Amino acid sequence: MIVVLFVQLSLALLPIQNCRGSSNINIIGSSNSTAYELLEAYGFPSGLLPETVTSYDLDEDDGSFSLSLESSCTVNIPGAYPVKYSASITGTLEPGSLSDLSGVNVKVFFIWWPISSITVSGSSLVFSVGPATASYDISNFSENPVCSSSSAHSQDNFS
Repeated sequence: MIVVLFVQLSLALLPIQNCRGSSNINIIGSSNSTAYELLEAYGFPSGLLPETVTSYDLDEDDGSFSLSLESSCTVNIPGAYPVKYSASITGTLEPGSLSDLSGVNVKVFFIWWPISSITVSGSSLVFSVGPATASYDISNFSENPVCSSSSAHSQDNFS
């Protein structure tokens, strides 16, 4: 069964720091919550997602999901590398594990690499990029990052 969640953004009415609470999601057969609250329910900090989520679909049977943003964007997370989100992100969500990710890339040594998975390990998040992994303290992801338009970074040669 696919659970369809729709987000109604009211960013124009609320400061960016409060946008976690401004996005309502209608969960069929369940109470309303935000995409960020759903992520937290699976053990992740809400700051993994930028503030521009517009919709979210989750198959509760196998954990597969798709997430839509207003548009692709780049964020700079303190203590980490620049991250680019595609307008559409897919993967598998399980408690403490985001796997088979598509649509999230990190810039390392002038090259954009796909992030294939993110796992929770104690107070850290472990990001897998190909055969390499990097751990970052969860506190780096306490707030939803603010997007900058990808077109503003066209010199980075996004694929």
